[in-house]
Amino acid sequence: MQYNASVSVPDSSGPERILSVNASIDTIGEILLKIIPTLEEYQHYSGIDFDSELRLLIHQSLAGGIIGVKGAKIKELRENTQTTIKLFQECCPHSTDRVVLVGGKPERVIECIKVILELVSEAPIKGRAQPYDPNFYDETYDYGGFTMLFEERGRRPIGGFPIRVRGGFERMPPVRGNRPMPPSRRDYEDMSPRRGPPPPLSRGGRGGSRARNLPLPPPPPPRGGGDRFSHGSYHSSMDDRPSDRRSRGDRYDSMSGGGYDNNSSWEHFQSGGRGSYSDIGGPVITTQVTIPKDLAGSIIGKGGQRIKQIRHESGASIKIDEPLEGSEDRIITITGTQDQIQNAQYLLQNSVRQYSASPPPPPPRPGLHATSFTSVFFLKLLHKLNFLFTREEQGVMILSSVGACCLSPEAKEARRINDEIERQLRRDKRDSRREYKLLLLGTGESGKSTFIKQMRIIHGRGYSDEDKRGFTRLVYQNIFTAMQAMVQAMNTLQIPYKYENNKANASLVSGVDVEKVTTLTKPYVDAIKRLWSDPGIQECYNRKREYQLSDSTKYYLNDLDRIADTPYLPTQQDVLRVRVPTTGIIEYPFDLENVVFRMVDVGGQRSERRKWIHCFENVTSIMFLVALSEYDQVLVESVNENRMEESMALFRTIITYKWFKESSVILFLNKIDLLEEKIMYSHLVDYFPEYDGPQRDVKSAKEFILDMFVSLNPHEKKIIYSHFTCATDTDNIRFVFRAVKDHILQGNLEVYNLV
Repeated sequence: MQYNASVSVPDSSGPERILSVNASIDTIGEILLKIIPTLEEYQHYSGIDFDSELRLLIHQSLAGGIIGVKGAKIKELRENTQTTIKLFQECCPHSTDRVVLVGGKPERVIECIKVILELVSEAPIKGRAQPYDPNFYDETYDYGGFTMLFEERGRRPIGGFPIRVRGGFERMPPVRGNRPMPPSRRDYEDMSPRRGPPPPLSRGGRGGSRARNLPLPPPPPPRGGGDRFSHGSYHSSMDDRPSDRRSRGDRYDSMSGGGYDNNSSWEHFQSGGRGSYSDIGGPVITTQVTIPKDLAGSIIGKGGQRIKQIRHESGASIKIDEPLEGSEDRIITITGTQDQIQNAQYLLQNSVRQYSASPPPPPPRPGLHATSFTSVFFLKLLHKLNFLFTREEQGVMILSSVGACCLSPEAKEARRINDEIERQLRRDKRDSRREYKLLLLGTGESGKSTFIKQMRIIHGRGYSDEDKRGFTRLVYQNIFTAMQAMVQAMNTLQIPYKYENNKANASLVSGVDVEKVTTLTKPYVDAIKRLWSDPGIQECYNRKREYQLSDSTKYYLNDLDRIADTPYLPTQQDVLRVRVPTTGIIEYPFDLENVVFRMVDVGGQRSERRKWIHCFENVTSIMFLVALSEYDQVLVESVNENRMEESMALFRTIITYKWFKESSVILFLNKIDLLEEKIMYSHLVDYFPEYDGPQRDVKSAKEFILDMFVSLNPHEKKIIYSHFTCATDTDNIRFVFRAVKDHILQGNLEVYNLV
């Protein structure tokens, strides 16, 4: 009988293999019914009713769909199909797949599998997907595979199980009680595509021998093709000794997306062993590989998550060093046993292939399908099924897996769309792996928006003449707002005008609707100039701590002639000094030395702070701004509260937020220029009695304020990086942010043990 299906059985280095079948669900059932009786395990039941077992592989996130609420679904499935179903809790080695054991009459088993296939087809896979590769067979995992077959059946495979030992002799497997022990994966290490020949036996007792570097497997033979990885992008410390691979170079090709290029260079760096042994046996050795620095991000991953995962899965210690002088390559030092090092190299290579810039869509790995679940778009068009069943072939128990798909023209189009989505997701992941989110926080008027403007000037495109013209109206409005505030304060503070005619000028200026100001005409210019020169207004200005007045007032009014001249084009300093309260959330991304910094500015007023919660995700660093000049000022929202005390309370709240536990904290003590001016006539001790330093001493005042904020840090191990700044001084901000950038980059590398 002919089936419209594709069937393959790729080779494997261990006692397990994968059988892949691409077909419709009904065809899968027919094929399985034909396959089961042909297995050696069941051949002697010919013509007799017998029970069989199949082992299903499903992604761990799909287990709940089979189990159901409180086990109702799996119980119903057992009763309806009259089968036994066991879902193993532990995932297969180095994968996200779990085994579902289905037992019973072959027809019932197939019926059950078809129902399960329908169930998993309706649910999307959640989280990372790492299909099981039988080359990672490990007898220490209790996942329901080959090891479980040995222990549950309590018998040897047909014909015994010869295990090759060093020296060429053969022995039968050891026993556990009266049952044979499953073969260790070390018994297959001479066949594994991830290993070279078995290491020579060392001389001497435990810890008493001087281990030497063991040979590592060479790269597979060139097979043409190639991708970014194959063009010398990853240089591994490999020996050029041949090893037994049983002609399986194609497995490497299918993993890498095209094999290795003939020009691939493999450089070998090794350091001497120290004669130590790991817990799993074998000497601990160190080897090094090199990788172009532009591909380091594909190994490190966002926030160091990828390198952390590779360390966990391989069991090796991995350290990434900075490039040597005159070199464009970064050195990766790997320490561990030979197995651990080779596992780490395998995972590192895969990471480079998968996440380097614009990678081609990988072809199917052995036993896996290019049409495996990748998004919800395929769930109803494409059916994937992996199951395990046993047979005995030449004395080796075999783990098999079957998959199925049905690709109509509509499914092919859906697959094409899905592949494009996957490529875009990979591009997005690549673009985000070197992006740092910086959250600017602080109370109102602390200088956050000015800092953003400086980043645009220093690291962005700056402000063109056209951009500057857009600030003209805002400069005019700032001037009217400042003068109106002082005129109102003259009445509140009962300060008389020195010149009587300035009452008329004050009335003229006060009658202006600031929101409608677009020009600065001569009558208003003359009135503002006369008011600013009045000694009464100057006294009112000096008492600005008693009311709300912009810090830019003196700057604009002293330059009124220039600003009033036509045509007026705001200067860069005019732009920096403009005060516009920030409402909502403003993001400004900029590139700096191939690193993307995404700076987020949020409103500092109390009414705006409730919006901050949306910015708390994936924050690399908190940049908290404090206005040093506010020690004697009160809040806009509450005239009875000191601005600096409000800033301290907010800072204490921020550094104790659980969302910022892993974020570094950078404290900017801003407006140092205004502090130097104000400290000469407004004494710090009048507002903070605990200050015991000298009056009119800028240095002592700075240190006192810094200590007040740093003392709020409840975490002894958390470092608060502090800088004194003047946000309107471009040179100062350029220098400070260079240090901040180093803090951020170095801090993220240290967190994930990459330096």
